[in-house]
Amino acid sequence: MFSITSIRLKKAVLNPKGALIYLKNYLKGEILKLKLKFNLLPKKIDLSYLSKERNYKFFTDNEDFLKEIANQDFIIETAERILNNEFGFLGINPKQLKEIEWNKDIGSGHLWPNEFYLDLRENLSKDFGKGWDIKNVWELSRFHYLIPLSLAYYLTGKQKYLNKWQELISDWIRNNPVYYGPNWLIAMEVAIRACNWLFSYEIIQRRTVLLQFGEFGEMFQNSLFEHGRFIFNNLEFAPIKSNHYLSDIVGLVYLGVFFQKTKEGKKWLNFANKALEEEIKSQVYDDGVDYELSISYHRYKTELFLWAFWFLKINGFEISEETAKKLAKIVDFVKIYTKPNSLAPQIGDSDDSRLHLIWEDFYHWEKRNHFAVLKLFFYFKEKKPQEQPLKISEEINSFFFPQAKFLIASSNDFYFITGRGEACNGKSGSHTHNDILSFELNVNGEDIIVDPGTYVYTKDTLLRNRFRSSRQHNVCFINNEEQNELTRDIFYYPQKNKLKVLEHFENESKIIFSGQLNSYFRKFIIDKKEKSLEIEDKILGDNLNLEWNFHLAPQIKIWLKEKTERKFREIILLGEKTKLIFRVSNDLDCVIIEDEVSPSYGVKVPAKTIRLSGFLSQSSPKEFKFKMEPIKNF
Repeated sequence: MFSITSIRLKKAVLNPKGALIYLKNYLKGEILKLKLKFNLLPKKIDLSYLSKERNYKFFTDNEDFLKEIANQDFIIETAERILNNEFGFLGINPKQLKEIEWNKDIGSGHLWPNEFYLDLRENLSKDFGKGWDIKNVWELSRFHYLIPLSLAYYLTGKQKYLNKWQELISDWIRNNPVYYGPNWLIAMEVAIRACNWLFSYEIIQRRTVLLQFGEFGEMFQNSLFEHGRFIFNNLEFAPIKSNHYLSDIVGLVYLGVFFQKTKEGKKWLNFANKALEEEIKSQVYDDGVDYELSISYHRYKTELFLWAFWFLKINGFEISEETAKKLAKIVDFVKIYTKPNSLAPQIGDSDDSRLHLIWEDFYHWEKRNHFAVLKLFFYFKEKKPQEQPLKISEEINSFFFPQAKFLIASSNDFYFITGRGEACNGKSGSHTHNDILSFELNVNGEDIIVDPGTYVYTKDTLLRNRFRSSRQHNVCFINNEEQNELTRDIFYYPQKNKLKVLEHFENESKIIFSGQLNSYFRKFIIDKKEKSLEIEDKILGDNLNLEWNFHLAPQIKIWLKEKTERKFREIILLGEKTKLIFRVSNDLDCVIIEDEVSPSYGVKVPAKTIRLSGFLSQSSPKEFKFKMEPIKNF
């Protein structure tokens, strides 16, 4: 039963239109429930005629693309492991399953009931913090692993791969009746699943006309059609349009093209084509940054846009010049935020979402490497993918993104990122952290100071809030007060306190960036020649407890030198490729914390944190300086 909570009321105030749409969809779902109960649903549409003639183009019609993805060295080995029901993802080590229970979290063993999707959705938050994770159920049913399985069949023609492909889909359809169970909970998951079914199907079509295979072909088509109906009737507008709504639209692009001979398919396609153009305008800032301000989600949504627009393009739909320019800006941001070690920083939530895993091994892929976006963009532009690594300048240059308020300074051996403005035009911040004016630092291709990541969402609400807290970021934590309140709703972020950019300056020798968050002022000074970073923090007020945390990459070792009469205390940071000296005020207490960082969703690894603390009295200095610089001779 639909319940009105204080959190829902807050979200409704932020976006009343979205709340009304959500309520409308809920009421439609309740009517659907009654129709199911009394068997009043319309009869299934005869889709058999669709298999007689293929009237659309797919990515796999590009011979160069198909050849490249099929001849990757991990395809056969990965397919063999899938034959053995070996699955692992989101921090769960691969394990062989005797049988697949599609409603089960394979990490915790928790099983969700096959109840009506709206009833499950209303009760979902009651499961938060109990040690199991709905994402593990959804990840298994996203079916990313069907693509290497289908590629193995395409390469070898061996029936065992085709049989397994059919077996997995057939078993899922039998055990997940439409509208019932956790895999029908939200349209985003339905959309991703449908896209991967279609992608793998099209690969198999290169060797076998599958939909002429009688019973399976009919079941497959009917299920895909129900996927499309579900998405269209459960679009995720609330509390704002985000990666969920965009995923829904992309699912309708795929299914709309596939079913364009049907009345409903045409409606899905026309709606999705228009909506996609609207969302690239509204969900991406003019500077090219996704407005949810999460680097991981920027990658995911960039892929959503590129796959969908490429699919439309090859099927004769015109891509506007404005959209093409915005796509180029989105991809440019990926190039700029990529560090010299080819990894992305972890600003905001990182849950490793993908539409397709094409160039990555399902069992072994580096979640922070976003190279697939660049490959995909080349195919979208109908150019041969670039095999060489990105060309990075030998000199440090800065890039400022005025709407997102990100400042990035980088060269081939130096990288720095800071800032972070208002997510979603200030209306929501589901995937933002208390990281305003925090930073990451990479020197000589090695991570030094990092954002500790996300770890989990619903499995552990305390850890969820810990990893998005101010203390878990490289900022000054003032009087134990969060930059913005962290509530019991682990996907709610009020954004009352916002970054004000005060200065961005660059000349031949220095880059300066400064900002203000209420009474907290921070200035970064980068010396281009010395490749050093200086931080000046100024705090207004009296009788304040101050705490700074500098989170180190896991491989960094520390030598904390003894205090001397000098103004600064020295801390030596020892990496595998580089050594830095970190100078901090002698007035501050310093301890080394045995801590953890999360390089990907569901994974934690040991790392150290430098914690500095002090008390700001009426007579104490208001400014605190820190400096990191490479040690040339050590």
